[in-house]
Amino acid sequence: MSQDSTPKQRYRGGRPRVEKRYEVDADTGCWNWLMATRNGYGILRDCGENRTWYAHRYYYEKATGIELHRSMQIHHTCRNRMCVNPSHLQLCVDSRAHHEVHFQAVMTWSEWQDLIAI
Repeated sequence: MSQDSTPKQRYRGGRPRVEKRYEVDADTGCWNWLMATRNGYGILRDCGENRTWYAHRYYYEKATGIELHRSMQIHHTCRNRMCVNPSHLQLCVDSRAHHEVHFQAVMTWSEWQDLIAI
């Protein structure tokens, strides 16, 4: 039996192994997640710590070295929830900025404010 087939060896250092769990889309540059999902986002599970990460948050932390607090939001500039490409991920520290960026092509900030005031 190989080392990788035993559950205790699958995860090292408190972080799940994530190699080859995405496929690169040559047209968009998105790294599309191929494994489990929740609410349209890729997820990773670490059985050793009994913890689940959203895959895009894990890749952002790994690429930037910034440990994300639960209140911090990551925006997909490509608008693809399954994308885990760190160059397509942007940290939004407040919800207003997140909504501004998310709805920039759909509506202006004032239109968004009018919508939520209804």
